[in-house]
Formats: sequence, C-alpha cells, structure tokens
Amino acid sequence: MLWQIPLPSFTPALPEIFLALSVLLLTLIGLFARRHAFKATYTLALVVIAITLALTLAQPNTSRITFSGLFISDAFSIYAKIFIISAVGLILIMVKSSLIQNELALFEYPILILTSTLGMMLMVSANDLISVFMALELLSLSLYILIALKRKNVEASEASLKYFILGALATGILLYGISWIYGFSGTTNFEILARLLHNYEFQNIAFLVMGLTFILIGIAFKISAAPFHMWAPDVYQGTPTPIMVFLVSVPKFAAFMIMLRLLTDPFSTLMRHWSNIIMVLSIASMIIGAFAALTQQSIRRFIAYSSIGQVGFALIGIILANETGYRATLTFLSFYLITIVGFMGGLVHLSRRGHVINTLTDLNGLGRHHPVISFCLGFFIFSLAGIPPLPGFLPKLMMIQAIIQHNYYSISIIAVLYSVIAAAYYLMLIKAIFIDKPATDSTVVMLKTQDSESLIVTYGLLILLIGLMIFPNPLLLWMSRVITSLTFF
Repeated sequence: MLWQIPLPSFTPALPEIFLALSVLLLTLIGLFARRHAFKATYTLALVVIAITLALTLAQPNTSRITFSGLFISDAFSIYAKIFIISAVGLILIMVKSSLIQNELALFEYPILILTSTLGMMLMVSANDLISVFMALELLSLSLYILIALKRKNVEASEASLKYFILGALATGILLYGISWIYGFSGTTNFEILARLLHNYEFQNIAFLVMGLTFILIGIAFKISAAPFHMWAPDVYQGTPTPIMVFLVSVPKFAAFMIMLRLLTDPFSTLMRHWSNIIMVLSIASMIIGAFAALTQQSIRRFIAYSSIGQVGFALIGIILANETGYRATLTFLSFYLITIVGFMGGLVHLSRRGHVINTLTDLNGLGRHHPVISFCLGFFIFSLAGIPPLPGFLPKLMMIQAIIQHNYYSISIIAVLYSVIAAAYYLMLIKAIFIDKPATDSTVVMLKTQDSESLIVTYGLLILLIGLMIFPNPLLLWMSRVITSLTFF
C-alpha cells in the first residue's frame, strides 16, 4: 500500500488561493508586456480584487479550520477580509492618476498591493502563531518594497530603510515571544492553546505572559502604537502619496484584527495580565499622538501623529476584555477605515504634478476655490474628530460608554480629554481650508486639472458614511454577530 498524504480542504482558503495564483500570473504578464505592463497589470489587478471579493462573500459564516490547524475561516475573518479587499480595491482605483504623476506607473505597484493584500487576508485567518508570522512577513516585505519603489527618490529610499530596520527588530521581538509560548506550552496552535489555558491551572505563567508581551510589542509596532511609533512620522514623510494612502489605512486594520483574535481566542484567560499592557499602549498613544499632532505643519507628519492617537483610542475597547469592548473597538476601526480612505482620496485628488500638498498652509483657501472637494474633506475631518452627529461620533460614544459602564473612570477621562485635543488639531485643518486666505501663487489657486477616479471614490465613501450615519443598525448588528462568533469557548 502506497503511503498517502491527506489533502486539506481547499474551499475555506479559496479566495487566498485564487489571489496567490493571480499574483504569480500578473508577475509573468508584467515581465512580458513591456511598454503596456502597468496598464495590463493595473486593469487585471482590479479584476482580481473583484473576483477575490466575490469569492470571500460566497464563503459560509460557519467556522472551518484547515491546513492542519493553520488556517481558519469564520464570520470574523470574512468580515475583516470584506473590509480589507474593498478598501484595497478603492485605493487602487483612486491612485491611478497619482501613480502616473509621481512617476510610479510601474507594473510592480499593483502586484505588490495584491501581495500585501494576500498577507493581510492570511493574517486575519491565521489560527496558529506560525501562520501569523508568515502572513505578517508577507505583508511587511511587500510594504518595504512598495515604499522604496521610487528608486531615484532619496526620501523614499530613506523611509524604506528606516521601516525595514525597525520592522526587522519588531519581527525578531515577535519571534522571540512565539518561542517563549512554544517553549512553555509545546504548541503554537490557537485552539490547542485556548484549550490548555482553559482546562489547566498553571502555577507559574510568567513564561506565557513574557511571550505574549513580546508578541504584543511586535504587533504594536505594526499599528504604530506608542511607544513603538517612532517609525511612522519619518516613513510617512518620505513615502510617495499613492503608497502612503495604502500604508496609513489597511495594514493597521488587519494588524488590529489579528490582535483581537489573539486576545479573544488563545489568551483570553490571561486578560488580567495583557489588559495592563494594552492600557499602557493606549494611554501613551493618545497622549503622544494628540500633543505631537498639535505642533505639526507637515500634512504627512500630521496624519502620522493623528493616526497614532486614533490607534490609542481604538485600543481602549480591548482593555475591557469582554464582548462590549471588542464590539466598540471593531466599530471604531470599521468607521475609521472608511473615513481615512475617503480623506486620503480627497488629498490624492489635490495632489498634482508640481503642486503637491505638503503643509497645512498649502490648504489655505481651498474652500473658496474648490467648494465641493472642500465639503468632502470637511465631512471626513469632522468625522475623524468625532463631532456629533457625524458617523465618527457613534463609535467614540460607544467606546466611552463601554469603559464607563465597567468603571474605568480614569481611562474615560483621558479618552474624553484626548477627543477634545484631537478636535482642536482637526479644526486646524478646517481653519486652513475654509477660513485662511491663500497666496496668489499657492497650490490651491493654481489647481486646475481634474482626476475622476479619486473623486468617484471620495464621493462614494462620503455617501456611504452618510448612509451609515442615518442607518447604522445593519452594520452594528453584523459586527455583533462577528464578535459573538470570535471565541472558541
């Protein structure tokens, strides 16, 4: 009798398999298409994204584990993938003109975007610490190359080098944490870890806590949570606009998803230990992000520090270590992803050859000369600030209500103070757009050309947010079902 290797079930991973094969095919097309390589790979990348989204939507919400326990498909992973794939597709659409203007119309761009998307999809479906590491590295390596894609640009090369060096350090810390977990428990599988920690009383869990701490530090670097945020301002400053649009939004969402899965599935019984770590990350991120953003004149560094503050606010729900807190965090992240992609779409529209928006003063008088795009930007900015009754207010309200209900009064005070300071620095943008007067030769006055792709995405996301502001219940009910299905026990 011949020795046979049992084949895993491929159906749960069908979207990832299709995407991986598509990346290989697009690479070959890009190599042989020559002068039409970018146009061919860009168009096909949009088709691949659409098919991948359709395959993901067709997946059942039941929990299915395959590939020897390394991969899980459930309601939570499907929800995260739908947001990730949709955001990537919108970003690809909006940046086409910007890629050409920034001399980045290279066939490698859509291929690397798809590769990083594959990494994020594998990351949210990871059911083992080894698969988390592999997916995270696939994402990170794609980002390193993307940032350095404009090879003749010194700032982009410097940003990529900084991100690579610090990213390698974070990867080492993450692996070190995984080794501690494996050395103590003898496994890296989430389900087995969850069963061990729920069924046995360990006298000494210091090794587990140490390993989990290192893992959380590695993930904190990916979401740029303070004090592991040092890479973000410099990297954003040197990254070309079409790449920064992607970097500031989707990878952070995916990293948060794997943090939620880690802390709810295998390590939920250690919540009294890791909740203190999350609390430190949250408070530090809100304080550093808020006060640093107030002093920025560079748009890119402003976005970096404001996103650090938003990361700190999103971490608040995880501190609670219960269904209410996780739901608040998922709501906040979902609304934030939609809003930041829309806001970046507006900035991409304003970026033109020779007239790039670099500082806050470059936005002076935008409302006088371009009222429609100014209204869109104002809507997104007020939503990011959490001004009622705009969509960004609802997740912040849910977050603060959740922590007050569970008697975290000190965190609630810090969160409210952060929201006030955040509103102040977001109002600096509003002041520049609608109140300050531009110079006669400013970017805003000279801006004439149109770019329909980014406008379509910006308007579409604006309409979506208005719809969610009026009818939020369908999305909230969907998220409740997702969070309920997240844990093994």
